[in-house]
Amino acid sequence: MKIKELLLILLLLIPLLYLAMIWGDLPREIPLHWNAKGEIDRIGDKNELFIVLSLINIPLYFILLIVPFIDPKKKVQLHSKAYFQIRLLLQFFMAILSVFIIHSTLVRSLGSPNIILTLVGALFFGLGFVFSSIKSNYFVGIRTPWTLEDPENWNRTHSLASVVWKIGGGLLILSSLIWKSESYIVFFIGVCVLIAMIPIAYSFWYFKKNS
Repeated sequence: MKIKELLLILLLLIPLLYLAMIWGDLPREIPLHWNAKGEIDRIGDKNELFIVLSLINIPLYFILLIVPFIDPKKKVQLHSKAYFQIRLLLQFFMAILSVFIIHSTLVRSLGSPNIILTLVGALFFGLGFVFSSIKSNYFVGIRTPWTLEDPENWNRTHSLASVVWKIGGGLLILSSLIWKSESYIVFFIGVCVLIAMIPIAYSFWYFKKNS
Protein backbone atom coordinates (compact mmCIF):
# COMPACT_ATOMS: atom_id res chain seq x y z
CA MET A 1 0.00 0.00 0.00
CA LYS A 2 1.36 3.41 -0.95
CA ILE A 3 2.32 5.95 1.72
CA LYS A 4 -0.24 8.39 0.29
CA GLU A 5 -3.06 5.88 0.85
CA LEU A 6 -1.84 5.24 4.39
CA LEU A 7 -2.02 9.00 5.04
CA LEU A 8 -5.65 9.08 3.92
CA ILE A 9 -6.48 6.09 6.12
CA LEU A 10 -4.80 7.83 9.07
CA LEU A 11 -6.98 10.90 8.50
CA LEU A 12 -9.99 8.59 8.38
CA LEU A 13 -9.08 6.99 11.72
CA ILE A 14 -8.00 10.08 13.70
CA PRO A 15 -11.55 11.19 14.69
CA LEU A 16 -12.54 7.63 15.66
CA LEU A 17 -9.35 7.19 17.71
CA TYR A 18 -9.97 10.51 19.46
CA LEU A 19 -13.55 9.50 20.18
CA ALA A 20 -12.34 6.18 21.59
CA MET A 21 -9.88 8.01 23.88
CA ILE A 22 -12.56 10.23 25.44
CA TRP A 23 -15.45 7.75 25.25
CA GLY A 24 -15.37 7.07 28.98
CA ASP A 25 -15.46 10.80 29.77
CA LEU A 26 -18.63 11.37 27.76
CA PRO A 27 -21.93 11.21 29.65
CA ARG A 28 -24.63 8.90 28.34
CA GLU A 29 -26.59 11.85 26.93
CA ILE A 30 -24.66 14.43 24.95
CA PRO A 31 -25.45 17.49 22.77
CA LEU A 32 -25.84 16.40 19.15
CA HIS A 33 -26.95 19.60 17.44
CA TRP A 34 -26.49 23.34 17.82
CA ASN A 35 -28.49 26.19 16.26
CA ALA A 36 -27.08 29.18 14.37
CA LYS A 37 -26.42 30.96 17.69
CA GLY A 38 -24.25 28.10 18.91
CA GLU A 39 -26.93 26.98 21.41
CA ILE A 40 -27.62 23.28 22.04
CA ASP A 41 -31.01 22.35 20.59
CA ARG A 42 -30.86 18.54 20.60
CA ILE A 43 -29.66 16.00 23.15
CA GLY A 44 -29.16 12.33 22.35
CA ASP A 45 -27.35 9.11 23.16
CA LYS A 46 -23.56 9.22 22.69
CA ASN A 47 -23.75 6.13 20.46
CA GLU A 48 -25.38 8.39 17.86
CA LEU A 49 -22.17 10.42 17.66
CA PHE A 50 -20.14 7.34 16.74
CA ILE A 51 -22.73 6.28 14.15
CA VAL A 52 -22.91 9.74 12.53
CA LEU A 53 -19.12 10.12 12.31
CA SER A 54 -18.76 6.62 10.85
CA LEU A 55 -21.49 7.20 8.27
CA ILE A 56 -19.84 10.43 7.11
CA ASN A 57 -16.12 9.63 7.09
CA ILE A 58 -15.94 5.96 6.10
CA PRO A 59 -18.28 6.11 3.05
CA LEU A 60 -16.47 9.24 1.82
CA TYR A 61 -13.14 7.41 1.80
CA PHE A 62 -14.47 4.39 -0.08
CA ILE A 63 -16.50 6.44 -2.58
CA LEU A 64 -13.40 8.44 -3.53
CA LEU A 65 -11.38 5.21 -3.65
CA ILE A 66 -13.66 3.45 -6.16
CA VAL A 67 -14.47 6.43 -8.42
CA PRO A 68 -11.47 5.79 -10.73
CA PHE A 69 -12.60 2.17 -11.20
CA ILE A 70 -16.15 3.09 -12.24
CA ASP A 71 -15.21 6.04 -14.45
CA PRO A 72 -16.46 4.91 -17.89
CA LYS A 73 -13.76 6.82 -19.75
CA LYS A 74 -10.99 6.15 -17.19
CA LYS A 75 -10.10 9.83 -17.01
CA VAL A 76 -9.90 9.84 -13.21
CA GLN A 77 -6.61 8.25 -12.19
CA LEU A 78 -6.42 7.05 -8.58
CA HIS A 79 -2.77 7.99 -8.12
CA SER A 80 -2.76 11.21 -10.13
CA LYS A 81 -1.54 14.28 -8.28
CA ALA A 82 -4.75 16.31 -8.71
CA TYR A 83 -7.07 13.50 -7.61
CA PHE A 84 -4.93 12.71 -4.57
CA GLN A 85 -4.97 16.39 -3.60
CA ILE A 86 -8.77 16.41 -3.77
CA ARG A 87 -9.02 13.28 -1.64
CA LEU A 88 -6.50 14.69 0.83
CA LEU A 89 -8.34 18.00 1.15
CA LEU A 90 -11.72 16.33 1.69
CA GLN A 91 -10.43 13.76 4.20
CA PHE A 92 -8.44 16.41 6.07
CA PHE A 93 -11.48 18.68 6.21
CA MET A 94 -13.68 15.87 7.52
CA ALA A 95 -11.05 14.84 10.08
CA ILE A 96 -10.71 18.37 11.48
CA LEU A 97 -14.48 18.90 11.44
CA SER A 98 -15.12 15.58 13.20
CA VAL A 99 -12.50 16.26 15.90
CA PHE A 100 -14.02 19.71 16.45
CA ILE A 101 -17.50 18.21 16.81
CA ILE A 102 -16.26 15.55 19.24
CA HIS A 103 -14.44 18.15 21.35
CA SER A 104 -17.50 20.43 21.33
CA THR A 105 -19.59 17.52 22.53
CA LEU A 106 -17.12 16.79 25.32
CA VAL A 107 -17.07 20.39 26.62
CA ARG A 108 -20.76 20.88 25.78
CA SER A 109 -20.01 24.08 23.88
CA LEU A 110 -19.67 24.80 20.20
CA GLY A 111 -17.75 28.00 20.84
CA SER A 112 -18.21 30.24 17.83
CA PRO A 113 -20.36 28.73 15.04
CA ASN A 114 -18.08 30.62 12.64
CA ILE A 115 -15.31 28.09 13.29
CA ILE A 116 -17.08 25.54 11.10
CA LEU A 117 -17.67 28.15 8.40
CA THR A 118 -13.96 29.05 8.54
CA LEU A 119 -13.12 25.40 7.86
CA VAL A 120 -15.48 25.39 4.88
CA GLY A 121 -13.79 28.55 3.55
CA ALA A 122 -10.40 26.86 3.92
CA LEU A 123 -11.70 23.84 1.99
CA PHE A 124 -12.92 26.07 -0.86
CA PHE A 125 -9.59 27.93 -0.87
CA GLY A 126 -7.67 24.66 -1.09
CA LEU A 127 -9.87 23.28 -3.87
CA GLY A 128 -9.22 26.47 -5.82
CA PHE A 129 -5.56 25.43 -6.13
CA VAL A 130 -6.55 22.02 -7.51
CA PHE A 131 -9.16 23.10 -10.06
CA SER A 132 -6.68 24.29 -12.67
CA SER A 133 -5.04 20.83 -12.87
CA ILE A 134 -8.20 18.67 -13.02
CA LYS A 135 -8.65 16.89 -16.33
CA SER A 136 -12.06 16.47 -17.94
CA ASN A 137 -14.09 13.72 -16.26
CA TYR A 138 -17.62 12.82 -15.11
CA PHE A 139 -17.04 12.90 -11.34
CA VAL A 140 -14.85 15.80 -10.20
CA GLY A 141 -14.93 19.47 -11.14
CA ILE A 142 -17.35 21.84 -12.91
CA ARG A 143 -19.28 19.21 -14.85
CA THR A 144 -21.69 21.05 -17.15
CA PRO A 145 -22.88 19.82 -20.57
CA TRP A 146 -20.61 22.44 -22.14
CA THR A 147 -17.41 21.62 -20.24
CA LEU A 148 -17.85 17.87 -20.76
CA GLU A 149 -18.28 18.26 -24.51
CA ASP A 150 -15.41 20.67 -25.11
CA PRO A 151 -11.92 20.22 -23.58
CA GLU A 152 -11.11 23.90 -24.17
CA ASN A 153 -14.31 24.93 -22.37
CA TRP A 154 -13.35 22.63 -19.50
CA ASN A 155 -9.84 24.11 -19.21
CA ARG A 156 -10.97 27.73 -19.38
CA THR A 157 -13.86 27.19 -16.96
CA HIS A 158 -11.62 25.51 -14.42
CA SER A 159 -8.97 28.20 -14.75
CA LEU A 160 -11.66 30.74 -13.86
CA ALA A 161 -13.06 28.51 -11.11
CA SER A 162 -9.58 28.25 -9.61
CA VAL A 163 -9.43 32.02 -9.16
CA VAL A 164 -13.06 32.38 -8.06
CA TRP A 165 -12.84 29.63 -5.41
CA LYS A 166 -9.57 31.01 -4.01
CA ILE A 167 -11.12 34.48 -3.69
CA GLY A 168 -14.37 33.09 -2.30
CA GLY A 169 -12.61 30.82 0.17
CA GLY A 170 -10.31 33.64 1.28
CA LEU A 171 -13.27 35.97 1.81
CA LEU A 172 -15.05 33.35 3.91
CA ILE A 173 -11.99 32.76 6.07
CA LEU A 174 -11.32 36.45 6.70
CA SER A 175 -14.96 37.46 7.19
CA SER A 176 -15.66 34.57 9.56
CA LEU A 177 -12.86 35.79 11.82
CA ILE A 178 -14.27 39.31 12.17
CA TRP A 179 -18.01 38.98 11.46
CA LYS A 180 -19.68 37.61 14.59
CA SER A 181 -23.34 38.49 14.04
CA GLU A 182 -26.01 35.99 12.98
CA SER A 183 -26.34 37.79 9.65
CA TYR A 184 -22.97 36.33 8.61
CA ILE A 185 -24.69 33.12 7.51
CA VAL A 186 -26.48 35.12 4.77
CA PHE A 187 -23.14 36.38 3.48
CA PHE A 188 -21.71 32.86 3.70
CA ILE A 189 -24.54 31.37 1.63
CA GLY A 190 -24.28 34.21 -0.87
CA VAL A 191 -20.56 33.56 -1.45
CA CYS A 192 -21.18 29.81 -1.81
CA VAL A 193 -23.85 30.45 -4.45
CA LEU A 194 -21.63 32.87 -6.35
CA ILE A 195 -18.56 30.64 -6.53
CA ALA A 196 -20.78 27.79 -7.72
CA MET A 197 -22.74 29.78 -10.32
CA ILE A 198 -19.99 31.96 -11.84
CA PRO A 199 -18.05 29.04 -13.42
CA ILE A 200 -21.30 27.43 -14.62
CA ALA A 201 -22.44 30.70 -16.21
CA TYR A 202 -19.02 31.18 -17.79
CA SER A 203 -19.02 27.68 -19.31
CA PHE A 204 -22.39 28.44 -20.94
CA TRP A 205 -21.20 31.86 -22.14
CA TYR A 206 -18.06 30.33 -23.66
CA PHE A 207 -20.19 27.67 -25.38
CA LYS A 208 -22.52 30.29 -26.89
CA LYS A 209 -19.57 32.44 -27.91
CA ASN A 210 -17.98 29.62 -29.88
CA SER A 211 -21.12 27.97 -31.26
